[in-house]
Amino acid sequence: MAGECRSARSVECTQACLRPSRELRHGKTVPESDIEACRAAYASFESTKPTPEPVWEPEYVPMPDVVGIFRGALVDAKGRDDWKRYCRSSAQINGKALQMRGISKGATVRVSGVRYVTNPTRSFDRAKLACHADSVEVVSNP
Repeated sequence: MAGECRSARSVECTQACLRPSRELRHGKTVPESDIEACRAAYASFESTKPTPEPVWEPEYVPMPDVVGIFRGALVDAKGRDDWKRYCRSSAQINGKALQMRGISKGATVRVSGVRYVTNPTRSFDRAKLACHADSVEVVSNP
């Protein structure tokens, strides 16, 4: 306990636990009152320790299928403002962008099973905020 108190720079906890822990390490007997004082100081130190920040987990909401013209990594869907606003006209399938699918530019495609993040976080990692889709199928070639 003394080492944890010292590393956290808790003066009260360190003072209460340092002497008893040294004596116990050297095989000496320590009065029960000193051990209880150390436990009490450590318990008060534990209660004042800040709680760790919760890990951010994305929450997804489904979106209707998107039909539009494939423009590289983007799907230009006329009249789908939600697709443009929430997904920036792009989605990932199994962690890969649409451009990796071997679809020719100008083809009409249907993106199915689209989900977008409803609780965005400030992050430069695009994968955390990207829309995800289950599949993409070519409706017609250019």
